[in-house]
Amino acid sequence: MSDDEGMQFSRRSVLAGTAALGLAGTSTAVAKEFGKGEFADHDDSMVDLGTDAWPQTGFDNGRTYFYGEGSGPTGELTGDWFFEGNADLAEYPLVAYDTVYTFTGYPEAGTEKLVALDAADGSKKWSRNLTTDDSYGGYGTDQTVIADGEVYLTRNGHTEVYTAVDGTKRWEVEHGGGYPMVTDEMLVVEGNNVDDGAVTTAKITGISRTDGSIQWEYDFDQRGDALPAAASGSVYAAGSNPGSEENSKVVSLDAATGEEEWTTEVGPNGYTVATNTVIFVETDAAVNALDAETGEKMWSKSKTEFSDDQDPSLTFQAVGETTAYVTVDSMLYALDARSGEQQWSAEMHPNAWGVVVVGDVLYYAVDKKDDSGSGDPDAYDEIHLRNPNTGELIAKRTVPDVTGDRPDGDSQLQGYLAPVDGTIYTVSENALVAFREGENDAPEGGSDDGTDDDSDGNDDGSSGGDGSGSDDSGGSDGDSDGSDDSNDDC
Repeated sequence: MSDDEGMQFSRRSVLAGTAALGLAGTSTAVAKEFGKGEFADHDDSMVDLGTDAWPQTGFDNGRTYFYGEGSGPTGELTGDWFFEGNADLAEYPLVAYDTVYTFTGYPEAGTEKLVALDAADGSKKWSRNLTTDDSYGGYGTDQTVIADGEVYLTRNGHTEVYTAVDGTKRWEVEHGGGYPMVTDEMLVVEGNNVDDGAVTTAKITGISRTDGSIQWEYDFDQRGDALPAAASGSVYAAGSNPGSEENSKVVSLDAATGEEEWTTEVGPNGYTVATNTVIFVETDAAVNALDAETGEKMWSKSKTEFSDDQDPSLTFQAVGETTAYVTVDSMLYALDARSGEQQWSAEMHPNAWGVVVVGDVLYYAVDKKDDSGSGDPDAYDEIHLRNPNTGELIAKRTVPDVTGDRPDGDSQLQGYLAPVDGTIYTVSENALVAFREGENDAPEGGSDDGTDDDSDGNDDGSSGGDGSGSDDSGGSDGDSDGSDDSNDDC
């Protein structure tokens, strides 16, 4: 009866520490109404992502972590290829236009690079040195978005844009932010106001996609990160003061002008996820559902409604079609997105993280090595698969090391999962890895010293690695009847 993983990692904390692109209605968001089939539809927007893409943090501008039209592997996994960098790679790779984008090098030394790899075999298409030798630090995937054939990188103090196909620089400016979203006309980012070198308050900025000029700014009274989400022509964000018991201010802004549409308040430390009709706000104590048009609260569930523990940990994980997925400690709950009514629950492994829903599979990663102890040679990390409609455990797939660098053979998964076109792309220690179904005795691999410009696109990588994978799956009956009968996933 234990299900195998409890989520100990909050998306909000990971993103703050470091969309089929959202905008329908005014052709700025790509989400459909609940009950109309796929929850994300590239055709609803003028923003072109290509097909088979994971182009930004959270997949779409709504940060839903849901790709209804996508497909990931379900059988035994093997490492098909890997790419090794000389520094910690981004939390997870981004994928678009048959290309995988990641980072390598050292920002503090001014050697960070954007690297574009062929999604088929991991060979390097091109790489570019980035402007990171200043006080604002480097880039990451939560500061990157890919759309309309362009790669946008933005952080406090700098924004630079490259063509996705060959890395030609389009423009750069000396301002920016983080957590970007692309609309038809704007690059929308979050950032901070600074006075005498000290952060004062949070802000959301609309930057022209044509020349990088600032088109509008919205200032919060609060100083905490206001990580935005967007859908149906509006941008949503929650401003809060870290460590304070003050309520968060949730705002809806017109994506084209930055004009305030409505405001409301929820509990401390809010984090937003957006769909066309419902805005979800995770706070320290609850998950709230707001009407996207008016901001009126539709329902709210306190974390203590899920657990008898004094202070359980709640994380909003994903939302797709009619279901929202949240974790409270080591339990995964599926809630009706409109009413908050529980549909099913499953107990999870305490070292699980990164729920994503792709097609008809819910995926997440499990750090088995830390759970069993480093002395267990068989404690390989795993990727677990569930039925998103019932919670039934479909399979557990082991993911051993493919680089040949670890004596214990464990992959040491460290990044979120990006399942795209039958492949799971993720980060394993200092390697970006593509896991696919089937046998592969000698996965291709590469390395990069992070020091040269590589403007000619040549790759000096080397091959290597053991990409074999095995299956240790198991499962029990799902909760299709909506009862609280968890599946064993340990």
